[in-house]
Amino acid sequence: MATQKTQRAANFAQAAVYTLIIVAILGVVNFLAQRYNKSFDATANKKYTLSDQTAKVVKNIQGDLTVEAGAKLTGSVRANSVTVAGEIEGNIDSAVRVELLETGVLNGDLKAGTLTVVSGSRMRGRVEFGWSEEITLGTSLSA
Repeated sequence: MATQKTQRAANFAQAAVYTLIIVAILGVVNFLAQRYNKSFDATANKKYTLSDQTAKVVKNIQGDLTVEAGAKLTGSVRANSVTVAGEIEGNIDSAVRVELLETGVLNGDLKAGTLTVVSGSRMRGRVEFGWSEEITLGTSLSA
């Protein structure tokens, strides 16, 4: 009887140790995933990735640009108004208005006349806004 209790206690301790190890490994993986956030377009036809040719067009849009949730744009953007619900990996330059929505991610520098940042959005880079009386497409912020 004592050996059965000892065996059960040993099995329980072993299961507890394995559980703690698994929880620790999951915690480390979660931490790394948060710190090094990467997204990949796994669709067969690259539905959420812009082609190189389209990315070149996006650099000088004469109007407004919206990057929808789930979409990723890699490259610099120059447009009158930029709304980001997806992800931009590159700079936004000389925009009159930029809006980072709740699901929006910007990895790059930003220069704009006005900036609206919604709670939940993320950005990594340098920001300049509100320093010029009027920013028009193609003008520089320097005096």
